[in-house]
Amino acid sequence: MNFDAFWQNNRRFLTGVAVGLLLFLIGRAVVSRTAGADIAAHERSIRASSNALSKAHVPANEVARAERVLADLEQRARELAELSLPPSAGDPAFADFAPAPGQSPSRHYIEFTGRRRSELTGLALLNDVDLDDSLGLPAESPTQAQAIARVLRGFYVVDRVVRAAIGAGARRIEDIRIETRRKKRRDQVLDLTPVSLDVVLPGEALDPFLSALVGAEPPLGLIGFEVLPADRKTGERRVALRFEAAPLPAVAEEEEEA
Repeated sequence: MNFDAFWQNNRRFLTGVAVGLLLFLIGRAVVSRTAGADIAAHERSIRASSNALSKAHVPANEVARAERVLADLEQRARELAELSLPPSAGDPAFADFAPAPGQSPSRHYIEFTGRRRSELTGLALLNDVDLDDSLGLPAESPTQAQAIARVLRGFYVVDRVVRAAIGAGARRIEDIRIETRRKKRRDQVLDLTPVSLDVVLPGEALDPFLSALVGAEPPLGLIGFEVLPADRKTGERRVALRFEAAPLPAVAEEEEEA
């Protein structure tokens, strides 16, 4: 078959291919020119912004003012924390729970929790209160100083709430838990120790008991509670309580260094 015959038979197809190829080449040239110009423009803009930032100068008085504002905010945050968080290391109210200077944290933990457990279980027995004798303490004693401090912060809350419940006439104090596992979220500044427990008490004792917890001094870190319906037979009310204890940031840093 000669070229003329091939052309006659495939003229429409070959013409379409040629036109398509031409359009593709034209489009590619236009896109390359436009995209290249855009990329170059963005590169110039980025370089200009970087140069401007590197040459930026903040007046000394503005820096000093920003530092004063930051210091004021930090002080206010500390004041608010002290109004809501239970005491921790360094606070006189926490002195019995913290090891003495130079004392082994592990030895202090074992000796102190043993004494305090005996004291609280004896107090409950004397007042005919059914008490969860674990008091929320872990089955295995922690050995690291930071873990010991975390448990003792929670135990401080348990100690005070148990005493308040017994004083209010509680019948049972159950399901005491001190969360020993550290669950720190990315947006969480404080090293929190969650504490939870249930208290069963006569209906008429409920309001005075809750008022005592809410207005406690020093604060107990109460973050929530749920009051269940009264028992139909006894009239008793069960209240599920949740607390959180944490050291202030400066104290937390000292504990980590220890």
